[in-house]
Amino acid sequence: MIKMKSKTLIIALFVGILPFGGCSDFLETEPMDFVSPDNFSTENDIILALNGSYQALMADKRSPISIDFITDNGIVTLANTGEIDFWDQTQTPISAPALRKWEQNYAGILRANTVLKYIVDVPMEESKQQRYTGEALFLRAYFFADLIDFYGDVPFRTEPEGLEKKDSPRVDKSIIVDAILADLTQAAAYLPDPGTYSGSDVGRATKGAALALKAKVALYNEHWAEAASACQQVEELGYYSLYPDFYAMFSGEAAENNPEVIFDIQYMQNQASKGMSHQWKTYFNSWSSYMALQNLEKEYYMANGKPIDDPSSGYDTSRPWDGRDPRLGYTFVLPYSMDGHTVAGAVKYYFPIQKRSANFSSLRIRKWVDYSDGSVNSISGNNIILLRYADVLLMHAEALLESANWADNKVEILRLVNLVRQRPGVEMPTIEESEGEDVGQSELRDIIRHERRVEFAFEGTRLSDIRRWEVGAEAFTDAIGYRPELLTTDESTAVYETYAFRQRTFNANKGYLWPIPEEEIQANLAITGNNPGY
Repeated sequence: MIKMKSKTLIIALFVGILPFGGCSDFLETEPMDFVSPDNFSTENDIILALNGSYQALMADKRSPISIDFITDNGIVTLANTGEIDFWDQTQTPISAPALRKWEQNYAGILRANTVLKYIVDVPMEESKQQRYTGEALFLRAYFFADLIDFYGDVPFRTEPEGLEKKDSPRVDKSIIVDAILADLTQAAAYLPDPGTYSGSDVGRATKGAALALKAKVALYNEHWAEAASACQQVEELGYYSLYPDFYAMFSGEAAENNPEVIFDIQYMQNQASKGMSHQWKTYFNSWSSYMALQNLEKEYYMANGKPIDDPSSGYDTSRPWDGRDPRLGYTFVLPYSMDGHTVAGAVKYYFPIQKRSANFSSLRIRKWVDYSDGSVNSISGNNIILLRYADVLLMHAEALLESANWADNKVEILRLVNLVRQRPGVEMPTIEESEGEDVGQSELRDIIRHERRVEFAFEGTRLSDIRRWEVGAEAFTDAIGYRPELLTTDESTAVYETYAFRQRTFNANKGYLWPIPEEEIQANLAITGNNPGY
């Protein structure tokens, strides 16, 4: 996503009028039901429409991170955000998150389709035409991939349609998957190599982004060979590497646009009035309602590579966070750890008893919090990473593991997982050191799933993993935390007692797919049949 300084267009969606903006100026035009060729005669017109598709990534600034708070990673009890309905699995077609995601994705698709429709008639250099086409193909693929992941079969719109074509039936997911993969193959051929962009273009889609997204879509839909091939192509670009400071990668501008980042949403600090800042520092640091769960915290191994429930791990219930995987402290604000600074710059520490009226788990989130903005809320400028190299490595390992000849690739699978485990600053033991060299397919599957959970916590991937692995029955259980009233301001008297503070039972009809929003059902008369996730 580009940090845009230019003016933007306003285009009407078939589901309603949804402006896109967040830049220095708005082009004050009448909203249009469709975009006619007369409106696109210059290269700048194409750029504006393309920027609008990127801008759709910001339409819901809680996405995709908020998705983790309807899983076993976290919970948010704020009723007005709507996530609690999905956590409880009581959602309906009028639940707000379902509408937000639906509108966000189709807004981006409409704008990408507009570029693809009219760019062939706009005079410009061939290299630029190919690049803009590649960006539009990538963005359309990204938004459609998100739609089919959450809703299954959806309307497949490939033209900048107006209200006259609002009635569009749902299309089989497999057909859309094939189209997405084809778009991403073409996008990869058109887009520049990573590291090519400079200045205000930094953050636009690259060849690496197209290939990484292709790998993810293929993996999510069990196209193992295609997923492995796409991952291999990303690795062979020779540009990406694991960033040596896991915590810094999510906590400030110093680590932005590093070689681990493949594609992200580029935010700007102190630009909330222009829609270019987000609120995760506010939600995670100033407030307490977004809670991490002990369900996730317990999954972080000891630094010796053993699970905490292994009698030989050395885990001490009276010092539960000593000697753990470093990613635990980088991801969580644990009781008695640093929790920011005062306006004067003094270090603040987290005492759960002081937050017990809002945070019931005693666990807060450190990832995505930039402490450099002091006590000021809603001005965070951290880029939100959507695709990163660690994901490519673990996707590659999973794709090889699930292939028919996985045993022939075992050495490579171990290498890929070990790269992530031993990333600089984390340096957890290798599989050979902790689990042994004789691990089989089932054990390797558990290892990869464990690594994905602790590596990508609060990055919005957990629900997709639960869904595609079909592990809802074991994942969607009660919310577990540490009793905050027993974690006082005196650490020496702390009692680490766990308890369930919210109950739920897995509902297969609601736990995986989301319902198509009621507004879309009313507006699009071609949508018929059962509504998924409801």
